[in-house]
Amino acid sequence: AFYEFQLVVCDDPNRFCAEKNAEFVSVYRTWLKTSPASVPETSVTNSAMPASNTSNILLKSQTFANVQYRWVQLSPPGSDLLKPNNILSSALSNSLVLRSGLLLDSTSYTMRVYAHSSTSNALDDVANCMSCGWAQVQFDSMSAIRGGLIQASPGFGVSAQTTFSFSTESWMTHSSFNQDDLPLSYSFYYESDGVRKYLSAGSYSPSVASSLSGGDVSTTCSQTATCRTKTIFVSASYSTEVPLVIPSVTVELSLSDLNNAKSLIESQLVTVLKYHKGALVGQFASTTCVLADFMNDKSINWEFFSVGLDYKKGVRDQLSTLLSNTVQNSLPIQPALALQLVGTLSAITGAATELSTASISSCFLSLRQITTSVIAMSREGSSIVSIKEFEDHVTFVSSQFLQARSVLLSQVRGSTGFDNAAQSKRIRSALPQSKALSTSTLLQLQDNSGLDIITSLNLLSELSVLGFTPGQVAARTSSSDFLMETSVHDAANLAGMSYTLSRAWSGCATCIYISAQLQVTFPSTLQMTGIFQIQRAMVMNNPFDVGQTQLSCINSKLQSLWSSALVYLPADNAGNLYQDRVRKDVMKYGFDSCEILSPVYVINVRPDPTSTYLDSVVSDSPLEFVLSFDPKKNLEVSSGVSDPFTGVSSTASCVRFDTATGKWSTNDIEHIEANFGFENGTGAYVKCRSKKLGIFAVSEVPSDCKKQTLGKQVNDECGVCGGDNSACSGCDGMPNTGRTKACSGHGRCSSEAVVSDRKCICDTNYHGITCHVTCSRDLNCSQHGDCLVTTLAPLSMETDSKCVCDPNYQPISNITGLRPVATCEKIPTKAKFSPAVWWFLLVGVPVISVGLLLLSFLGWRSRQASLQVKSLQKEVVQLKDRDLSLIQSTKHFLPDRMEVEADLCQVAVQPGNHIPAVMRIQSSRSAAEDVSDEVNRPMLQESDESSASIVGEWDKEEEGGLHAKYGSIYKLRQQGTGLQARVPNLDSEDRSAS
Repeated sequence: AFYEFQLVVCDDPNRFCAEKNAEFVSVYRTWLKTSPASVPETSVTNSAMPASNTSNILLKSQTFANVQYRWVQLSPPGSDLLKPNNILSSALSNSLVLRSGLLLDSTSYTMRVYAHSSTSNALDDVANCMSCGWAQVQFDSMSAIRGGLIQASPGFGVSAQTTFSFSTESWMTHSSFNQDDLPLSYSFYYESDGVRKYLSAGSYSPSVASSLSGGDVSTTCSQTATCRTKTIFVSASYSTEVPLVIPSVTVELSLSDLNNAKSLIESQLVTVLKYHKGALVGQFASTTCVLADFMNDKSINWEFFSVGLDYKKGVRDQLSTLLSNTVQNSLPIQPALALQLVGTLSAITGAATELSTASISSCFLSLRQITTSVIAMSREGSSIVSIKEFEDHVTFVSSQFLQARSVLLSQVRGSTGFDNAAQSKRIRSALPQSKALSTSTLLQLQDNSGLDIITSLNLLSELSVLGFTPGQVAARTSSSDFLMETSVHDAANLAGMSYTLSRAWSGCATCIYISAQLQVTFPSTLQMTGIFQIQRAMVMNNPFDVGQTQLSCINSKLQSLWSSALVYLPADNAGNLYQDRVRKDVMKYGFDSCEILSPVYVINVRPDPTSTYLDSVVSDSPLEFVLSFDPKKNLEVSSGVSDPFTGVSSTASCVRFDTATGKWSTNDIEHIEANFGFENGTGAYVKCRSKKLGIFAVSEVPSDCKKQTLGKQVNDECGVCGGDNSACSGCDGMPNTGRTKACSGHGRCSSEAVVSDRKCICDTNYHGITCHVTCSRDLNCSQHGDCLVTTLAPLSMETDSKCVCDPNYQPISNITGLRPVATCEKIPTKAKFSPAVWWFLLVGVPVISVGLLLLSFLGWRSRQASLQVKSLQKEVVQLKDRDLSLIQSTKHFLPDRMEVEADLCQVAVQPGNHIPAVMRIQSSRSAAEDVSDEVNRPMLQESDESSASIVGEWDKEEEGGLHAKYGSIYKLRQQGTGLQARVPNLDSEDRSAS
């Protein structure tokens, strides 16, 4: 705006001072220009649809930084929707959330929001605020739907076999609404496991046909003594509107012939496959739901009817795979269909003990896709049928995931899968190849089952705050397996905010219940702007495998004895050794994966409205966590026992699940303290700090030998905490070798730069690798030699000791290695020989020796000859004696004497004669005397043993024989000494006769 100001000055005060009297008036003019008022531009989102009285009402204006807001109600008169108890947000925020059930039937409401860009109190009087921007919105409340009937045909049937038809009619609405413009949609459902499961959802058809299963046992049946009753409800709505009164009808079910239970299940599977193949999603969902609920009946002893656990697991594997494929093919999913599919998912997961890892993975994939689709449509402005009901389904399914995962982790890992090859083949052939899940994808999902379960809770958290505004009361969801709160805050109010969750929890079957508590405090200053969703959750059962940790802790049940290597040690100072171990029989504990000691805590921050999760807070300071745990859950933590070998013990600290590695880790966490509470384990907590967000827990962690949590100090090989092995190592730094830095007290270590090169420098008279051998000139070598000690191998205790004696001295023993070493003794002095003696020894002694040998030989030969002569003489005497005996026997015809001439110097055999001469008896009578033939016989016959050498043929054969028999005589003859028989002087006749 432009403003003009003028000043008129008159010189006559008695005259009218006006500009027209110019002669005595002076005028001064000036202009002022004001800048435009800073009025925020404001608008409110308006929905053309009537407001439902059964859901919260959200009115949202544009958001600007540094702008203050205030909501006021303009109409209808007498209505006050802005009472504090009616508002879920704040009347001073840009968005207004009103509780459900506040609207009058078929009434128009007008709401206005004022905005001001300063921090003054201008909004306290909005009627006179000239610089306030404003916007208003008018909406009408929808008329409640009334009446309605439902009919069922037949009223009695067989569970999982009979097809029932349900129809509805006679629904009424307020006359101000045109039913043709807003056609009704119908949903038929029943309640099971605390959630609704739909036969049809959001359908414009007022009828549906389906089989039923389950139900409540009743004894007041119309056709049988006992039966099951099943109540079917129907609702009609205008898009989001739900009737105030929901009609229902109850039918009776009798149990099927359970002896054919498998055949019945197979028959239902065929129907499921038919609907799946025909892309009839609604019929597929309802039929699958009925079959799953049939198997969920806990009153039936399935094992008795040959329907085992493995078989039922296989069927659920099939159903979960088919559902996952159906959801994938149906994207994007409309709200009503999403509600029906998530109900089917609740039925498939209805028996946690029958879910395999593959089933969990497939069901999680379906849950994620359905929930993500619903969240996306809601953020785009679509109205979702009963978002609270959808939350109930996600809560139930997530809880079933946790229970199933807990069962699987307590059993041997792995699942049965399909019951037989035929079923597997049929299911795979029914899946479209373009959308079927690959085996590798399923395996990858199985490996991430624990993380998938946490993700399902994250999705539930996002659902619970759809449409929330900053400052609105936190959404709280829970089951027996988890507790979660989610709230929405702007960054300014988030700084310094502290959140607390608390719930009774027992960590093991024998553990008492403690009050598990999560407390997280944000830093007082944040470099963050905008609006954020703050999720905090407590998961009672750890969904992660025990091996999913980067930490190793002691296990006192894994015990062994450790000893150092066998080495040689000095037995004395003389070099004697014995074998032993420096350290032996030290108790040593094994190591195992550290155990989680608390519930799993989840802290997430998401910019609103997105599904983007911050990895950490943007601040110079970290968040502070206080997390409860139960020390009695782990023996090593509660007892404080330490490993005797390493000195490591166990304590408790915060850990964070690293989604990149799939393991618990202490990275980016600062440990503050661990309080172990009371003796029974209650009141225990750990406090830590971290800028990181995500999944946290209290875990058993190693404490070093100095009792520092996550410290690095351990006992060295000498048993010294934080030592460097120097207490039991030698100069070379090698521990437990028997070598010491003291060098047996008789030396010192050298000072090489490289430790491994250092060795003992021994004092005088000390030797060996550790100066453990005493050897000196005086003590060991009789002062006449030097002691030499040799090490047999590098770094070896074994030595070889000996005395190197002085000249003219020698060791007492030449054997080395004696303990103690051999001493030296003087070598005896030897006389010196003259040259004559040397020549005598060199020449004379050999000559004399030869002469003596020759004389000895000649003497021996003479003796031999003398012996032979004596022997021959003896034989002659024997012959003579024999002859005498013959003479005695022939005295009557022989002369009185007989002569035998023997020439001992002649050979008995003349050369050239073949036949030797024969001795004959020379008679002493005259030739004239008559001598008989007997006298004329040879004196020696061939048969006489004594004549064998001179009688008979003279040939070589007889020569050998004679030599053998009469060796002495014959040899004497051969050598030139023998008998020579002189032929008696007989006449020629006698000789010829002889």
